[in-house]
Amino acid sequence: WRFDNLDRILTHSPLPHTIRDWAKKKINQVKKRINEKWQELFQPESVSSEQVGFIYKTLQQNGKHAIIVVDALRYEVAQQINPSQGIKKEIRGILATLPSITSVGMAALFSSGKVNRIMNEKNSFLIVDQQTNIPLDTVENRKKNIQKLIDGVEFYDFQSLPEELCEKCVITTRCLDDLGHDELIKYTDLFIQDIHQVIVSLIEKGFTIHIISDHGFYYFGTDPKINETTEDAFETGPRYKLLNHHPHSGVVEVFNDHIFIQYASDDTVFQKSSKNFWHGGASIQEILIPVITFLPVKETMKRSVKIYNKEHLDVVRRNKIEVILYSDTIVGEPRQVYLEVNQRRFEVDDLIHSETVKIIINLDIKDGDFFVIEVRDYKDGTLLDQVKGRYEPLREKYF
Repeated sequence: WRFDNLDRILTHSPLPHTIRDWAKKKINQVKKRINEKWQELFQPESVSSEQVGFIYKTLQQNGKHAIIVVDALRYEVAQQINPSQGIKKEIRGILATLPSITSVGMAALFSSGKVNRIMNEKNSFLIVDQQTNIPLDTVENRKKNIQKLIDGVEFYDFQSLPEELCEKCVITTRCLDDLGHDELIKYTDLFIQDIHQVIVSLIEKGFTIHIISDHGFYYFGTDPKINETTEDAFETGPRYKLLNHHPHSGVVEVFNDHIFIQYASDDTVFQKSSKNFWHGGASIQEILIPVITFLPVKETMKRSVKIYNKEHLDVVRRNKIEVILYSDTIVGEPRQVYLEVNQRRFEVDDLIHSETVKIIINLDIKDGDFFVIEVRDYKDGTLLDQVKGRYEPLREKYF
């Protein structure tokens, strides 16, 4: 996962192109060797995925539990989710259900744990829950299935969480399939920032948090190899194809007596595409998914700190401004923070309790410049809150 992480980071690195391309080439050579060995060892029929029935089994536990289902969360990205001190993180890898596509992975997660995987008349995979007999082919059907299995569960959107949440809840993120390469990299970085704040908020509300995904994705650092030998297949996807006979090579799953599934496990696609990332195959990057659990470490839990007067900082008329900080939680120890404004650090002498604390800042900026005020933890620099503003001085400033 460290090579996958470095590969993604280098994509938007400011390093000179020559150095960056050399490093990515070396990384891709290592990834290729790893997936070649993986292809030798991996046997799809021998895998019993813990992904199947995960939500149902988790929400049966006592206490307050929030499950965050993240589309296409690779194991290497999950390793970067480290919200703050005072929260215990446990992470392990499990194998996703094949093929590693959204419709199959999500159906597995939202099932009772006992499913039938069938193929419909359009040669698409369909997961049907044995316990409820509900086909898990749509978002609504998957929600309906969990609500039939567990009383009182509620569903929320990651981008619009309410202040009060049900004690048993499932939180879903956006789908990544429509993103282009640059948008994927940007979204991943922003997601890591956003989920840190969500985790802290849920921990303060007393939840145990579980993060899981439907599948990962294979990132093509170079142009993918196009394997267009699909005349022997009756159905072809970007990363797998369906055949009526057993192929001689590759990762193969016997679906039934008449259907065999051949999966890509390296930098190969079976259809032309302009994308730099795909899923559906059997590479480690696609099927190794993270299960992350976050628990409070009560003795070191610290209060959150927010900017109280954000609405007055969107546009400021003077370069001497007042920032008001406060804590919106009553759980945890008072927190020491500092402010960072356009990479300048401003110390905050007082610990942040429930009372407000005022800090005066002199901005060193020009007319029309933007600024960002960040509140960070004094010890580890964790971002706690921020506001973006613009300096537009009063007219008399010029005369």
